[in-house]
Amino acid sequence: IDPEEGVGEAGADEVILYPDFTVSTTEATVGVEITFEDLSEGEISTYSWDFGDGSASVDAPTARHAFSSPGTFSVTLTITDDSNGTEATKTLEIRIGGAVQADFTVSTSTPLTGQSIVFTDESTGSINSYTWDFGDGSFSRESSPEKIFEKAGRYTITLIARGIGEGSVASKQVELEVGEKISATYKVNQDFVGTGEQVSFEADVNGEYTSLEWDFGDGVIINDRENLPHVFALPGIYDVVLSVIGQGADNIATFSRSIEVIENISPDFTIASENVSIGETIAFSNQSTGQIASYQWSFG
Repeated sequence: IDPEEGVGEAGADEVILYPDFTVSTTEATVGVEITFEDLSEGEISTYSWDFGDGSASVDAPTARHAFSSPGTFSVTLTITDDSNGTEATKTLEIRIGGAVQADFTVSTSTPLTGQSIVFTDESTGSINSYTWDFGDGSFSRESSPEKIFEKAGRYTITLIARGIGEGSVASKQVELEVGEKISATYKVNQDFVGTGEQVSFEADVNGEYTSLEWDFGDGVIINDRENLPHVFALPGIYDVVLSVIGQGADNIATFSRSIEVIENISPDFTIASENVSIGETIAFSNQSTGQIASYQWSFG
């Protein structure tokens, strides 16, 4: 029977029943009492409330009921007019949620700035919504969000899980220490040097580190010195690598640049004879070593 139309007898003295009711809430938690109040119209002789959970019906215009288990229940109000034997019904669905427990895990125990961190929801119960507060002014409503912290520091991470009904709320907090992602470069006073010539290297490290290593590419490795000189014995192109390990897992930075080393120039020459006459041709023989680009002789 369509409750919008009502029911009754035809004729001049027609009496129509219009079933209707209000409810204090359509979503509640197990054990929370819900009030059902009749708003029906017509000549009503009896009322019957069926709560759809197997409990006893209530024969009164107003009923109060607390559901003992979670689920979706069809609550039906049946009204009757004994004078003509008519009845009408209205049905409304009520969602009932059980208790919820908020819980989550973090993808790393040693997070770093600039690193994508995954917060995985492990909550139990029928969860309707999530609210994440990351302690830095940012929030998320995803169930398992990803987050990148731009600044190092200690953050209080809060998850609020909401189930069905106002009373179905739980939260969990975790303190998360976010470390500084290490970065490193270095300065060198020249990229083009000669063999045996001293070159100065100066590290520029951002963040706290636990170890620092120089690999000069010529078999020489030196640890834990930010600034140091180095001498290359042989000509060639060397990749000088600075490696720095910071605090926390996978907190490693490397920086590399090439240094070209040429054999140092050593000017030298011989002459055919040191005793010559005016106008006599003398032979000067170049004996210089190294990668020489040009020559210039001066005869005084």
